[in-house]
Amino acid sequence: MLVQLSEDAVKRLENIYKKIDDKKKFCSANCSRCCVDNIEMTYVEFAYLIKGINEKQIKGLCSKNKKGGCIFLDDKGKCIAYERRPWICRNFRRFENGKCGSERIHEGEITDNFIAEMDITRLNNEVAPANCKGIRKLREWFEPC
Repeated sequence: MLVQLSEDAVKRLENIYKKIDDKKKFCSANCSRCCVDNIEMTYVEFAYLIKGINEKQIKGLCSKNKKGGCIFLDDKGKCIAYERRPWICRNFRRFENGKCGSERIHEGEITDNFIAEMDITRLNNEVAPANCKGIRKLREWFEPC
C-alpha cells in the first residue's frame, strides 16, 4: 500500500506524540513484553510508522509470519520502529517501581491519553484517503503488499 503524509500532518502527529512522551516513562526499545501482532492503528500512524523504513524492509515485514509477536521486533526482541511507534505502543510504559502495569494510572493521565487519541483520530479523518478511515490491525495495513 502506498502511503504518504504531508509535512504538516507529520508535524501535527509528532506534536501529539510529544505531549504523550513528555508525561510518561516508557519501556526501552529492548522491552517487548507488550508487543503483540494484533495492535491497531490509524492510517496516519501507519504512514508515519513506515516512513523511515525502506521498501526492502517493508517486503521483509510483509513476509514475516511470526504469530504472537509484533512484526517490528527484530530477532532479539528490539523494536526497529521504536521512535515512530504508534499511540497504542506509547500507551504502554514502565512504572516507578520498574514493573509493567503494576501501579494505578493517574486520572490526569487517562484524560491526556483520551485527548491524544481524539487528536490522532481527528488528524486521521482529515488526511487519510476515504478507504483508510478508522483503525485497522497492523498486519491488515500490509495486506496489499
